[in-house]
Amino acid sequence: MLKSSSFEYLKYQPPSRWAWEFLRRNSEYQTDAASRPVLRPETTPSTASVRVYRIGSVLPEAERWGLCCFR
Repeated sequence: MLKSSSFEYLKYQPPSRWAWEFLRRNSEYQTDAASRPVLRPETTPSTASVRVYRIGSVLPEAERWGLCCFR
């Protein structure tokens, strides 16, 4: 049984962190992520301290979850 104190840190997290915590525990997401190889996106240098990532192929399994790839 999980203790509520295990989730105390979420009290101070932004909504994006909450979303990730729910997503990573989703059994369908876990199945999709486990079925695909890990791809490392290419990082392209750019201006204004912005990192641009490029993926060499489309991953429908990742796009289903609003992601470009699984890490």
